[in-house]
Amino acid sequence: MMHRICLEAEQSFFTLAHFNELRVVTTPSGIVETLACSAVNAAIEQDAGAILCLTSSGTTARVANKNKKK
Repeated sequence: MMHRICLEAEQSFFTLAHFNELRVVTTPSGIVETLACSAVNAAIEQDAGAILCLTSSGTTARVANKNKKK
């Protein structure tokens, strides 16, 4: 499952305007959503090249990818 998420993430594009638009129309619904949104926001501010998610189920990685995805 994780390899499919990584492959999809590599193909996605990201723009700051799109991330901000998603933040306006959605509200984090739980701890995982809040942490993922915060991680993406921190990565933007620090101009990070990647976000590493240590997860046993893959949920955190999927949600973080949703927050930065097209």
